[in-house]
Amino acid sequence: MTLVGVGHALADAFAFVEDDVPKTLGLHPGSFNQVPDYRMRAIMSTLGSPPLAAGGSAANTVKLAARLGLNAHFVGQCGHDEAGQIFESEMLQAGVKVSLTRSDSPTGLCVTFLTPAPLRTVATFRSASGNLAEGLLGDTLLAAADVVVVEGYLFDEPAFVGELLARCEARHKDVALDLGEGSTERHKDEILRQLATGVVRYLFLRASDAATLTGLDAAGALTALSTPGTTVVIKTGEEEYLVRSEGKVSKLGLAGDPAVDTSGTGDGFQAGFLWAVSRGWTAEEACRAGGLVAGCVGEEAGTRVGPARWAQLHQDLLALAQR
Repeated sequence: MTLVGVGHALADAFAFVEDDVPKTLGLHPGSFNQVPDYRMRAIMSTLGSPPLAAGGSAANTVKLAARLGLNAHFVGQCGHDEAGQIFESEMLQAGVKVSLTRSDSPTGLCVTFLTPAPLRTVATFRSASGNLAEGLLGDTLLAAADVVVVEGYLFDEPAFVGELLARCEARHKDVALDLGEGSTERHKDEILRQLATGVVRYLFLRASDAATLTGLDAAGALTALSTPGTTVVIKTGEEEYLVRSEGKVSKLGLAGDPAVDTSGTGDGFQAGFLWAVSRGWTAEEACRAGGLVAGCVGEEAGTRVGPARWAQLHQDLLALAQR
């Protein structure tokens, strides 16, 4: 399976801080914030310029999928700066083939504050990662894709995501869409319109976002959002999922330890799910694989997983296949 991820190319930073630190920076604890340049500079200065890692929802998904062995590409935009080089280098090291447009603006940054509460407070300065030009995903790469991984945050750029999904539909390309936090509230009508076209083959979302889209509980939303040929996965709890595929509904409880950081767990779930699909597994089996990858990613901040832990994950996935 060839995956092509399209999304915001961000450099991530993580900080374990006391509960009051986000407040001192004008951030409500537990919130997601789009901040301007001057506020991000103040945040980075306060944190002492923490180390950066490749991030962004679609980028995380294809990076992890590449490490699982899938043929993965990423299309996005970053700046001519050190953060952009860090992003590109980490993606390449993971085995992802990157197609990055370079901008005169600085590479986008995303800072995640992890507090003892525990709460996750996020500040993002999209900068070069946003304002994507229509046609950024070239025809040749689109033709090679089996699945196009699209992040929900792209709905903040309606012209771009509309053109992208229209081309995917015209080329009969499967789309995997993960609706990020907040995107359903801002873009409910457009998301529903795109889902109605049938272009989305795999839809991943939380129960709260499903309720925003449909006004229904998770079970009702699962039915309402399922169209012929679409697999819908709704996360209903910390490790609980509802999945509907080809008319079959499954409720899964996936055991796991509490996450140190949930930032990349949804991206890990999607990567594991698509890896399992590429091996011909059922949707329920793919959810179990996704749960293993998500649990592994959640053990540390971000989506960097060491070689020893990754080797253990491979063994766990193979054991899952033998059940």
